[in-house]
Amino acid sequence: MDEVGVRTPTSSKSRFGRVNFQHRGRLSFMEVKGRHKLRGGFPIRSGRCQVTRRAHSVVWQDATFGADHADPERAADALTRALEGLPFSSDPDLVPLRPMVMRREALDELGSAARELVSLVERVCRRLTEDPWELARLSGMRPDQVPFIGAGGVEDEWSFAACNVRPDAYIVDGTPMFLECNFGAANSGPITSHMLRKTYHSLYGISPRPLRGEAEGAFEARADFYRRICEKRGVPLRVAILGTMREEDIDDPRYFGVEAEYLESVGIESSFVEPEELADDPRRWSVVQKHFLPEEWIRLGIPLEGISKAHRESAFMVSDSGLSLSSKRVFAWLGSGQVPLSQSEREFVRRHVPWTREVVAGPVDFEGREHGIEELALRSREKFVLKPVNACGGEGVVVGRATTDERWKAALTAALGSGNHVLQEYIEPDAGRMEFWDRASGRVRDLEVDYVLGPYIVDGVSAGCTVRHVQKGRNGVVNHARGAALNIVLPADPAES
Repeated sequence: MDEVGVRTPTSSKSRFGRVNFQHRGRLSFMEVKGRHKLRGGFPIRSGRCQVTRRAHSVVWQDATFGADHADPERAADALTRALEGLPFSSDPDLVPLRPMVMRREALDELGSAARELVSLVERVCRRLTEDPWELARLSGMRPDQVPFIGAGGVEDEWSFAACNVRPDAYIVDGTPMFLECNFGAANSGPITSHMLRKTYHSLYGISPRPLRGEAEGAFEARADFYRRICEKRGVPLRVAILGTMREEDIDDPRYFGVEAEYLESVGIESSFVEPEELADDPRRWSVVQKHFLPEEWIRLGIPLEGISKAHRESAFMVSDSGLSLSSKRVFAWLGSGQVPLSQSEREFVRRHVPWTREVVAGPVDFEGREHGIEELALRSREKFVLKPVNACGGEGVVVGRATTDERWKAALTAALGSGNHVLQEYIEPDAGRMEFWDRASGRVRDLEVDYVLGPYIVDGVSAGCTVRHVQKGRNGVVNHARGAALNIVLPADPAES
């Protein structure tokens, strides 16, 4: 990476020998003649792993099925049944058969960098202002996106703004690079992750131990967090999962109920509640997990007054200021010098955040030279991605190399007119692979995939990692709504000597 933060790909790939393994019983034990295995007997292949410049360390560990798995069709059917009604595979005929497996050291670096990013974003925003309403304005939030700011008091607003976070990341040349940082609990990652871990364990006996100091998953980390909150406040241990089945993209009440069931299983009173239920009895719940976006509820005509009043009785996770922290504009602040950073903070941004600038008329620096932002974007379309600052789920994102000159120019003109977009450098992640059961052909397919990693952070604690992946070559936004499968990343355990 040079002085202005542009990374030049220098990664190389090599093929390693296949590890030898033997099954004892039902995939319950494996001996590996090599460097790594996954605890619980998961077959790992060291072929087509990504090799990085840093000591040529292998970032990815590939697991293999096919001839090694007795019945991949049965596994695909079991995964499909277990995840029915939840986000998993967008293509019912192409089912992922396994988690992605990453070297423990690489996954540890990803988690450490994600925690530092979360802390940096919060620090930088609070350097700008301690007023949450002002931060919402500066970060480009509309009033309908953040109607509950301050409803529970300014102290709670800040305390719970960064308590549930999922950055989006690539591994580039062996190094974590963050595309954005999403503060909020209204996402499906923890739900699908919990069900996948259970199903993979049932199928293959996988029981990977968490990294030191980290939680096994988001459900476990959130349960611990809720216990700390209730103990500190001296209130009953009661947690509501607040959502609604009226949202068009939610087909199964398990979407909300899975976590409530888990919390009940570990001694925390919990239930999925609709907004009217919460409004009718706001004092029942000590903690409320917000599994919705306010603007969606406004669109659906759901009254918000009762929810606003309930903020006075309960701790709401995540506060609306989490949406302000999630603004893509914050990444532009980090790299453009608009906010003072220490030397160590600048180095972190240089290493882990791609070049990002606000789309406003005027000069910008790129690759050591000054350019007009419109001229730069039009001349080098394939180098950039255009993003709205306050949208989610890939809405409004335009990938330069995946569109035409005419559409790119139109999108750029609209962005300049709105003043509410960022231009981000397009970066290419290191290679990843996945094995799928192809129902159409009746065979296992080993495919290279584009992917986005989602390390989850709960109150400063790493809590597992999800991954969205799609067959390589689509050159678009990698999310479930656009055809990506939602999966998990597990650590490979060092082989015992």
